[in-house]
Amino acid sequence: MQENPCLSWDEVCDNVIHCPLSRDDETHCDLATCSSECQCFGLTLKCASSSMSTVPQFDEWTVSIDLSRNMLTPIHLIFQSYPGLVKHDISRNKITDIRPQTFHSWGALHHVDLRRNKLRSITK
Repeated sequence: MQENPCLSWDEVCDNVIHCPLSRDDETHCDLATCSSECQCFGLTLKCASSSMSTVPQFDEWTVSIDLSRNMLTPIHLIFQSYPGLVKHDISRNKITDIRPQTFHSWGALHHVDLRRNKLRSITK
């Protein structure tokens, strides 16, 4: 029997086993570090509208983080490597520039939301 590899992100770390053979959808769900400004759901952090000017600490295996509607600026967008991060929402902040290597080494990253910032340049 083969498992279906396609799940919605809402089905990962939701306390329901959708992958009965491997249980992969519920693996590592208790590892996330949760900042007091955020709400944490398994490996998903929601830190929207928290008036943050710096990025909170979060587990390297975090899958999704929402930092929208904060006060982040370019200097605060220097992250270490997060190999598990797939979705990153940094929309509606005060970002004007994206520096080289900002998202370097994020092998799993599929979606970055930069809408409604004041971007002037994105440097390769």
